[in-house]
Amino acid sequence: VNKNSLDRSLIIVWLIMLLVNILYFVYLFNGLGESLYENQQIWFSANDVLHIGLIYWMYDIYRVIKRIE
Repeated sequence: VNKNSLDRSLIIVWLIMLLVNILYFVYLFNGLGESLYENQQIWFSANDVLHIGLIYWMYDIYRVIKRIE
């Protein structure tokens, strides 16, 4: 893996983290979780959005690190 490819991959990792945080706050402040529960009886809170996003983010870090080895 060359340095430019690694740098690009790590920038993408941090952009994914930024996206996860943006999605969390959009979901939190729009009240989508409450609306989903009231209308569909599905409990899916902003923390659930955050945790699923973080799982994907950690997998992406693993994928980048694994490629380095």
